[in-house]
Amino acid sequence: MYLNNWFNLQLSEKISRTIHPAIIMVCLATLFLAIFPCCGKKIVSMEKTIFMMDTAVTIKVFGVRGGEPRWSEAIQAALLKISKIDSIADHYSENSLMTHINREAWKKRVSINNDMAQILQIADRLYVLSDGAFNPAIGVLTELWGFGKNAVMRVPNHDDIAAALHHVDASLVDLQNNTVAWSDSCMRLDLGGIAKGYAVDAAIQTLQQYGIGDAQVDAGGDLRALSTSLTTGRRRVYIRHPLQSDVFFGSFAMDSGAVATSGDYERYFMENGVRYHHILNGKTGYPARQCHSVTIVGNRAAECDALATAVFVLGPEPGMQLIEKLDGIEGLIIFDKNNHIDFLVSSGLVSGLMLTANFE
Repeated sequence: MYLNNWFNLQLSEKISRTIHPAIIMVCLATLFLAIFPCCGKKIVSMEKTIFMMDTAVTIKVFGVRGGEPRWSEAIQAALLKISKIDSIADHYSENSLMTHINREAWKKRVSINNDMAQILQIADRLYVLSDGAFNPAIGVLTELWGFGKNAVMRVPNHDDIAAALHHVDASLVDLQNNTVAWSDSCMRLDLGGIAKGYAVDAAIQTLQQYGIGDAQVDAGGDLRALSTSLTTGRRRVYIRHPLQSDVFFGSFAMDSGAVATSGDYERYFMENGVRYHHILNGKTGYPARQCHSVTIVGNRAAECDALATAVFVLGPEPGMQLIEKLDGIEGLIIFDKNNHIDFLVSSGLVSGLMLTANFE
């Protein structure tokens, strides 16, 4: 199974020279990205994989022979940037900035750094844009369901869920001049639906600062790529079938851009024969049930990450309506209809999407 193989990867670094007809394939939890080198042209790649943000994070750089020392330095810097973002955004860590904010922001204004300010700004914009379907203030709900690190996952008491719903109003978050505060003493932020995407964007930006123009950063379902003439026209993103982990649902070409997928198979538990996954609807307090997976394609991973969650919560028809009204955003929604897999694909992606022969 691809997912299991991927998560068994250890920290590694390698330099490889690839000549046609070899295929470079990067394995993701939900996406696969393949590069088909042009005939007779040597492509040198360097990559490093490390476990961060609860997933395997891989940074890969492509080019021609001679740039390896600079690539190595760039990859190290990009991984360090991801690690720093992880250290501030992890609300399950006792020492993170996010935990400090959750403890203190209802009492007084809390000073935050630029990365946290940017994450919260993007989160607020997507919260408003999605009419609350993406909600960064559902921390009290995720804790109640036990979807935290080392927590016991369980179905909460209905009355406890109803009480928690009074404390998920993200509009109370007041962000001003790199400080944040809110008035609800019980509200908790959970940036799990956007922090990974933001970290991927930050890693790409770091690579660009080192002059890297052809690279990919993937973090368990959040992917962003840069392309030059070396790889243009040779990348495809492969989307995992939500019910069959070793089967592709389909694929599409992408040179530079970002992709994020949210799925009900990523984190879940079974109780009394019912499967409960981690993508919670902030308006009901329960897992969203209308989709199996949502893949969003855009320019930045942070927006794609948050939008994938929002569309998953909205459901197929309303979710696709949101996708279609956003410039530069495309999407694929896979769901169940009459006990069969069905899907909706946005107008800008439909012509490029190649389905597998037996996608059901």
